[in-house]
Amino acid sequence: MRQLFFQRLHGSLWKKLVRRACYKTFDVKFPPQGMHVIRWEDLLIGCDLLRHGIRISYVAKAYYHYDLYSNSNSIVRVPTLWGVLSQIYVINYFEEKVDGLSDALFLSKAVTKELAFTSKYFSGKGLNALYSEINGQYSEVRPCFKSGRISPIAYCVNLSLRGHFVMARFAYEVFLLLLKLRAKIKK
Repeated sequence: MRQLFFQRLHGSLWKKLVRRACYKTFDVKFPPQGMHVIRWEDLLIGCDLLRHGIRISYVAKAYYHYDLYSNSNSIVRVPTLWGVLSQIYVINYFEEKVDGLSDALFLSKAVTKELAFTSKYFSGKGLNALYSEINGQYSEVRPCFKSGRISPIAYCVNLSLRGHFVMARFAYEVFLLLLKLRAKIKK
């Protein structure tokens, strides 16, 4: 389970076969309809199953192929408030249900902070308040520069956490504009 939260293993359910008895025996269910969990719902279910100690096997052959990039309007590719709230729901769920996951959830909180920033629904104060316990160590987990490359979102979130939210929003908008220009040039 820790490897899923540290993003060393992929948590999506589309690449996992689970016996129905596992769901029934441990009463594992998707969140209620009104929760609108649109992100990390598979991580929620997969980790909920794992916390009950089910046995896992690996099959090397791919029987299913998932196309992540053909739909640019996919709910997982467009940052939304519901996406942020979904991730918060999953993090809160595991903070309540599983002891000893705080270090593993740290990365999930940092990723959620980034989604909150890119969703444009959070102010500087709101972004700082969201998982404020990680603000001081955010740059250690999500460095701005890694392997000689810049991470624009990590850079902007770091800038915002240092009290420069307006400058961070501007830098992010410039980054998005440059991405659009690069796409047009490639055509």
